[in-house]
Amino acid sequence: MKKEKYRSLDPKYKEWILKEYKYWTLLLHSEEQRYLGRSYIWLLREGEMQKFSDTTDEEYTELKLIIQEYEKAIGVLWKPDFMNYAWLANLFIDHGGHGHLHLIPRYEKEREFSGHVFVDTRWGKNYSPADKFDVPVEILEKIRDSIKKNITP
Repeated sequence: MKKEKYRSLDPKYKEWILKEYKYWTLLLHSEEQRYLGRSYIWLLREGEMQKFSDTTDEEYTELKLIIQEYEKAIGVLWKPDFMNYAWLANLFIDHGGHGHLHLIPRYEKEREFSGHVFVDTRWGKNYSPADKFDVPVEILEKIRDSIKKNITP
C-alpha cells in the first residue's frame, strides 16, 4: 500500500479550528452559519479531486469518530432535529476538489444563541440554496468557542 502524504491546514483557517486530528481537521464554517454550528471536516492528505470512496480505512475510522464527537457537542448546545452531510468538493478553483465533509445541523424551530436568532428557512428541504445570512464575527467566535468546549479533549 502506498504511503500517503499529509499536510497541515492553510494558516488562514486556523482561527476556525474546532479540533485537530491525525488525518482530519474539524472547523467551524465561518462563512455559512444559517445552520447554527455548521462545520466541516478537512482531509489533511494531499491531493486534488479526492473522492469519499478513496478514503483509507484509517481515515474513515477517524472521520466517524469526529462526526460522533461533533454531533455530541452540538447536541448538548443546540439539540439539532436532524443532520445533513455533504461531500461536494466542487470548488475546483479554490481547492482543486480537495476532500472535505460538510456537517449541517438542521432545526425545525428557530434557535437563539448569544442574542442572535437562527432560522432554518429550508427545514424539510435540501439545505441549499439558502438565503444569505450574515453573522457578526463576535458571534462566530462564540459559536466556535462553545463547540470547542464541548468536544471531547
